[in-house]
Amino acid sequence: MRSLALSVVVLAACATPTVAPPVPSVGGKPDAAPLATRAAPPVTADAAPAYPRVLIQSDCVGDVTDRILSEDAQAKLDRFHLVVRHMGRAKSEQQLDEVKHPVSWDVSAYTGVSVPAPATAWQRGYADLGPPAGTNAFQLHCNQAGSMINSWSFDHTEAIVGGGPNVVWEMALSTPVTPFGAETSALVIEADLQIPWLMSWKGGIGQLSLFIYLRERLSGRLFAYVLGVMDSRPLGEGNGQEFLGNDTFVSFVSSPLLPGLRYSTTAPGAPAFRNAAFAAPEHFRVAITAAQLSTAIDDLNLKGEGATLSRIPSDYELASAGVLHEIFVGTDPETNLSMGVGINQLVVTETR
Repeated sequence: MRSLALSVVVLAACATPTVAPPVPSVGGKPDAAPLATRAAPPVTADAAPAYPRVLIQSDCVGDVTDRILSEDAQAKLDRFHLVVRHMGRAKSEQQLDEVKHPVSWDVSAYTGVSVPAPATAWQRGYADLGPPAGTNAFQLHCNQAGSMINSWSFDHTEAIVGGGPNVVWEMALSTPVTPFGAETSALVIEADLQIPWLMSWKGGIGQLSLFIYLRERLSGRLFAYVLGVMDSRPLGEGNGQEFLGNDTFVSFVSSPLLPGLRYSTTAPGAPAFRNAAFAAPEHFRVAITAAQLSTAIDDLNLKGEGATLSRIPSDYELASAGVLHEIFVGTDPETNLSMGVGINQLVVTETR
């Protein structure tokens, strides 16, 4: 099993989705205040938790040492980090050093994430070449993360198993927590996201998703929920529908942020899945109810994607959550994509 950081192939949407009537909305209209201004309700060990109960919340990064990682580097638990993967041929210098060097140029024009001076304290990459070359650059500062992937800047002529070049901003938990403790429970994941920059050549595809990993407590088996925010292809061309799959490492449920779906519920008033860049930050919020989790597991088991999983929601604990920025450019050096993503805060809660 790979690290908890997600790299799933969400291109295989040719599987016919099962369509169900719209599920009930979860919660009320989300607060319009930015996440960065909200205080998390306290959770104490000696008292019954208040709801909504905060399960994961992004921490403020003051030093990027051991926070911007490459490939399968071991990340510390209970704190957010960026993991960068597949930016070059396997074991090449490009890949091994993909986050080794400080980056000095103004990446904010492409990610929307502005960092304090000196920028080299907060930005990493393989090369330090700003526009017009615009090589890969990855940012962390406090609750913000930025990811600029430009496939023109690295060799992608070697096939990748289980996904494409990707960047994950995530936290993995050391202490088990069950987000579905009651029949009325729902897991809610929310973040402020933006895509200020997106350019494609000869069919390059860019995607942005929220995700969670759940672990079946008795067996320790993992499966993932991928909650689509953006896919650069036109709506309906391999996107915009729910499907189930396995990326050779883990089974997953793919559910875009659209109304009336079977496996998840986009919050009332929250922005929906789209197929183009959006320059200003928007607050995305989506829920998975206990009933929707059971339905997804039933469908996974029926499809035979891996070993049979328990359909009881309380049998699962939250392993990790985060944001996935992934591109698909294949092995043709003329197929490319340049895409910048900004992330501000991420919170996962259990509501009842």
